[in-house]
Amino acid sequence: MWAMAHELLCDKIIALASVGSIRPDLFRIGDIAIPTDFIDFAYQRGTMTFWGNSDVGPFSGEKGRIHYTPCDHDDLLWRKKVAATLFPFKEGSHTVCLRDVSDTEPEIVYAQANGPRFESRAEVRMLQGHGHLVGMTCASEWTLAGELGVPYAIVAMVDNLGNGLDSGIDGNFMTEYQKHRNEHFHTTAAILDQIGRKARELLF
Repeated sequence: MWAMAHELLCDKIIALASVGSIRPDLFRIGDIAIPTDFIDFAYQRGTMTFWGNSDVGPFSGEKGRIHYTPCDHDDLLWRKKVAATLFPFKEGSHTVCLRDVSDTEPEIVYAQANGPRFESRAEVRMLQGHGHLVGMTCASEWTLAGELGVPYAIVAMVDNLGNGLDSGIDGNFMTEYQKHRNEHFHTTAAILDQIGRKARELLF
């Protein structure tokens, strides 16, 4: 993240993420969503932060000591621009679009689990009370981007239902995960192509 912001001079980020749905009533396999907030449950990793780095912070007298508010207004504006610019689009005979749950859900919460293992069934049941989608990396990335003042948006692709919520393929969570993960490689490539086509609109 540091290299992207300070060496490549990146001033906005779109992250493509593979996620599990812990709310299958709202998000099914194949759905695409842009989360609006996160909860970080990955405590065992320790805190990922640039705190203490002399190059971080808006005020010269407080460099290295910055308290910031995650998922801020700049992130909101960037999310809206990403959603409006990229979606929907045609990929062959298929229309790639965002799953719209705005009529019932004011926000879409990404829950970050510790990984690298998948969540246990009991953990999935716990997370259902807090979020909609589960992954292992994006909350940490979002935190670091926020500390650097770089707007961050996740394009999250659901390639599995949370452990214990499987759709019944041999009754095996890993079989289901691998089947749909392979299917979604094509969607990932299509979204990357769309980002390339819309790069100028996204940047200006």
